[in-house]
Amino acid sequence: ETSHKCEQATAARQATAACSSVCAGLISQILIPLRSTDRLSKAAALCGQAMGPHSSSKRCSALQSGSSVNPVGLAFYRASRERYRSRPARVCRCAGSSQQPADADASAAELPQQQHDEEAWDYVAPDYVLQRNAQFGQQIRGRVLLAPLTKGGNLPFRRLCCDFDPELSTVSEMAFARQLLKGDRVEKARLYKAHNEQCFGVQIATNNIAEGVKAAAVAQEAGAAWLDINCGCPIHEATKRGLGAALLRKPTKLAKMVAGITAQVDLPVTVKIRTGESEKKINAARVVGLLQQAGAAAVIIHGRTMEQRYKKAADWQLMADIVQQHSSLPIIGNGDILTHYEAADRWQSTGVAGVMVGRGALIKPWLFQEIREGRELQLTAADRVGVYRQLASYMKVPSTAC
Repeated sequence: ETSHKCEQATAARQATAACSSVCAGLISQILIPLRSTDRLSKAAALCGQAMGPHSSSKRCSALQSGSSVNPVGLAFYRASRERYRSRPARVCRCAGSSQQPADADASAAELPQQQHDEEAWDYVAPDYVLQRNAQFGQQIRGRVLLAPLTKGGNLPFRRLCCDFDPELSTVSEMAFARQLLKGDRVEKARLYKAHNEQCFGVQIATNNIAEGVKAAAVAQEAGAAWLDINCGCPIHEATKRGLGAALLRKPTKLAKMVAGITAQVDLPVTVKIRTGESEKKINAARVVGLLQQAGAAAVIIHGRTMEQRYKKAADWQLMADIVQQHSSLPIIGNGDILTHYEAADRWQSTGVAGVMVGRGALIKPWLFQEIREGRELQLTAADRVGVYRQLASYMKVPSTAC
């Protein structure tokens, strides 16, 4: 019985030794590339712990010495160690580290050149686009425009505003080009035009040339005189799709899209922008320059950033500076025009080609008549109620009958 127990112990030690050798080979393959002798020693210690009391430190230290190790695993380990030693130096990204890659200076030297290449966009708009823009510029200069008011600038409201100023230029509510092309009834309804809208534009939201071209054809069929591309909407519904004011993050890409659309459509193309993404990222001057190069017929500037939305006063001084820099391009100012004297002051002090009114029209639709006549209308309470009753009657008329 004693001899039988000795045979079992001997067999167990032999099995443990064989398992230990196999594990050493596996660990040498798994823990690669091993970057230091300390980690190798830890691996050997782990091997000893895993094998239990029957494993010896000599057998586990074979990982370092190379003896009693699976030859395939040892060869694999040595090859991996050579690859590790010959690897390129890594950049330490830890705070306070002074380690720099060998080509750090070269990369830093190339960065300004890359920025310069991005700014130096080589494009010249076709002659037919420039001729079309010149004609549109003559029509739009000196005009007052009704801003594209989401959920407010519908056909009945635009029709009401045109009653107070027959020469008013109007813009539809923003329509998502993709949904419009899919036949969405809500988006198609935004393109309906009233009979008294003499200068009607359709605004679309897109970031794709093909979509913009097809949407322009739909707008032209609806009776639009020009197409406006929205690059100023700050709402999350637009920016999360890379539309609206989100397009201002990449001015060159935006300009290339506008160039692709203007070259393939028959309508003049305008672009409505904001001053930038945030107060620290104001780039309206550069955006306007690229849009002029792309063939935009006019640029409408809302004097706030995307993050400001409507919290701060519009920056008309910035618009005045842009007008001086791009005097040949019609610049239309937008923001904080609530009275007729504010419209006249902004017009004269900045030199803009036109002014666009948004919230001021929602407050009193007769503001356009006040701007045209240069005086304030003293409407009685009954007159105001009559205006709203007129709007309600327009809302009862089908859009196709307007």
